[in-house]
Amino acid sequence: DRWVRGDEHPTFNQAQELAEYTHVPFGVLLLPTPPREDLPIPDFRIGRVASDEPSRDLLDTVFLNQRRQFWYEDYLGTYGAEQLDFVGSARESTVPEAALLITEALDYGLDKRAGLKTIDAARKHLIQDFEALGGLVVVSSMVGNNTHRMLDLEEFRGFTLHSRTAPLVFVNGHDTKRGQVFSLLHEFAHVWRGESGVSAGGEPLAEVRTSVESWCDAVAAQVAVPADDLRSRFRRGSNL
Repeated sequence: DRWVRGDEHPTFNQAQELAEYTHVPFGVLLLPTPPREDLPIPDFRIGRVASDEPSRDLLDTVFLNQRRQFWYEDYLGTYGAEQLDFVGSARESTVPEAALLITEALDYGLDKRAGLKTIDAARKHLIQDFEALGGLVVVSSMVGNNTHRMLDLEEFRGFTLHSRTAPLVFVNGHDTKRGQVFSLLHEFAHVWRGESGVSAGGEPLAEVRTSVESWCDAVAAQVAVPADDLRSRFRRGSNL
């Protein structure tokens, strides 16, 4: 409080400790005003509970996974890997068309899902099949391996890093398993659109929902609960 009032100032060592604790570069503390650091990819977290300005934890998580992706792209390049056809293949598609493309590519049809008895099995299947196509999936609840820097589900649920050879999907592991499955499907929709972006956390606010996020949510919902199957089951149930 005395620092805030200006009655006292931190010592050099205290300032270093503060920078380390807040994960802010030490030089930033010497600036007259703090700089705003925006996300390096599109931000679809408009109007959420969390601040529009990304936290240090979110920024560091995006940067870390960008480095992972860059390394893997370079690794693939040494072996002459070709571009992945499914990336961006649904950009001009309708919601049902995009959902069908994703369902077929990930072998996630109703017959297959009948054998996936638990939500853990469904989550594992989606991750393995997406990686078998050439993509990367990271599910984590913390920044790197730092258990003192846990990710905030209210700030974001996941993000996608676009690449024609190594698309990467990150899902916030603080969500429930069912929430993680939906986030995977949502981020896969971004991949099939061929774009990067951070998806919002917290409760949805329909009045500020972007068209891209609405489209990805609709695709994810269609993959998770195919409308034709839902109607068929509803009709059978109503005749009982």
